[in-house]
Amino acid sequence: LAATAASCAPLPPRGSAPSPDIVEARRAALQAIARWDLRGRVGVRLPDEGAQASLRWRHGRDGEELDLTGPFGGGHARLQYDASGARLRDARGREYQGTDPEMLLYQTTGWHVPLGGLVYWMRGLPLPDVASAEELDDRGRLRMLKQLGCDIEFLS
Repeated sequence: LAATAASCAPLPPRGSAPSPDIVEARRAALQAIARWDLRGRVGVRLPDEGAQASLRWRHGRDGEELDLTGPFGGGHARLQYDASGARLRDARGREYQGTDPEMLLYQTTGWHVPLGGLVYWMRGLPLPDVASAEELDDRGRLRMLKQLGCDIEFLS
């Protein structure tokens, strides 16, 4: 997604520092992405442990649906949320509901996932109005982002 949206913004030659205009044009193009269907793997490293899960994330203007398969008791969890609230179904078919999707995911799986940040980070954007440390590559793309206590690396 980021590569496709980024193609809308002009890029400087390799080896030069991107101008603020290039960076802002790139961010505006990425911000405009309103829907996606992503499949991949997510890895989390904590000081005492690490885990991986398979991820399918369908993002739209009206809500989110995340399927996580892996460390949650070796099973599957589906988290759906929108403006009306959050619902989670675990591998055993049990359903949970709440108003805060991050809290619901934490209470049912033990994983604290900053979902509000992920909506931006998946597009290669920092979460607005939240302190961050950023490192850009020579084309104005995020290479490294530190935000909300997370260290995010954009490898490709």
